[in-house]
Amino acid sequence: MEFLTVYLIIAPFLCLIGAALLQCVTDKIKTALAQKTKAACKHSYSVEKLAYHDNETRKAV
Repeated sequence: MEFLTVYLIIAPFLCLIGAALLQCVTDKIKTALAQKTKAACKHSYSVEKLAYHDNETRKAV
């Protein structure tokens, strides 16, 4: 019975500590990802002309 009483007293504090640690970890992950996306090199994208075949003439337009 004493163990149950102690557990009921300590459990909410353990949950709060766990929640605070998870919040800290998620904040660190978010900042790391934000820095990674800022540091990523920017690619130059080019638009390629895609040729398609006309069904009637079977020639590239």
